[in-house]
Amino acid sequence: HVVSCLDSFQHRVPQDAHEYIVFGLLGEILLALIQCNKKGVPKPLVKVIAKQVLLGLQYLHYECDL
Repeated sequence: HVVSCLDSFQHRVPQDAHEYIVFGLLGEILLALIQCNKKGVPKPLVKVIAKQVLLGLQYLHYECDL
């Protein structure tokens, strides 16, 4: 479940700087999943999405020092 980073850049504002990471198209957006499931997103799918997000954050933290 590793995606390629196409680009990254920093946007500076007077008091801060923001890091942006650009990826290729990753598939359906979370908002579309929520909107098409009137009763809510099924719990097993939420668990999968949360796990992938947390694994990505863990990688960025430990491997990229972000």
